[in-house]
Amino acid sequence: MKPAAKQGFCIYCRKLIPFNPKFPTCTTCGGACSMTVRFSSTEDAASYCHKCGESAYISTSNPLCDTCRKMAN
Repeated sequence: MKPAAKQGFCIYCRKLIPFNPKFPTCTTCGGACSMTVRFSSTEDAASYCHKCGESAYISTSNPLCDTCRKMAN
């Protein structure tokens, strides 16, 4: 599943959302990405890469899979 340019995926439910690694969740899963929750548990395991949407072991502090992270560098 490939998103349109500047689109990403919610790291929890895979819903298409704007690409923003600082806020990689949809409003349903992230509750508008509460800063308190986000920074108090930055290693909570998620299921999908924010960029490509593929299943991966990632977290809110690291929302890209290894492949997408390597391509970004």
